[in-house]
Amino acid sequence: MDKRTKGRLQLIGLAVLFIGPVVVAFWLYYGSDWRPAGQAAHGELISPPIELPDNPLQAEGEPRLRDVWSLLIVAPADCSNACQKALFETRQFRLALGKERDRVQRVWIVENGIPDAEFLAAEHPNLMVMEASASVGGDLISKIDRSSEVDIYVVDPFGNLMMRFPSDLGMRGMHTDMKKLLKLSKIG
Repeated sequence: MDKRTKGRLQLIGLAVLFIGPVVVAFWLYYGSDWRPAGQAAHGELISPPIELPDNPLQAEGEPRLRDVWSLLIVAPADCSNACQKALFETRQFRLALGKERDRVQRVWIVENGIPDAEFLAAEHPNLMVMEASASVGGDLISKIDRSSEVDIYVVDPFGNLMMRFPSDLGMRGMHTDMKKLLKLSKIG
């Protein structure tokens, strides 16, 4: 083999050695369904997102699931310890968002009754409440796949149910995921 051929083979070998892994990584990430296992998401992504109904005849003060990020807390009216913990942690999580907190609203979809008004006024003054027995609340409940007594969901500003948080997750996991969503999204 002459010097020229040997030099070309070395150049091709070096190119494959340095560019090859980048091409393979790009193909694995964007060209296939494989994703790295160590992703930082704490919530469970709902794929495909579920479009939720919006109330066209919305009364003053009722929650509207458009134009703002919404945390849906689905729980019974007789708020158990798990329900109270979820309400407290979502309140604290929203406060921890700082200047971004106005982009997120909390909505409690109440099943099986009417919640204690004194408890809500004292502990959760900015919490919006929607009864599951109402037509819109019933439509929402029918579209949600319930997994426990208390469920927490994220609704994007277009009205799509797109993420579910386990009820035992805690504020830190929700905060991390929502900070990323709000940082990447300029809507809502």
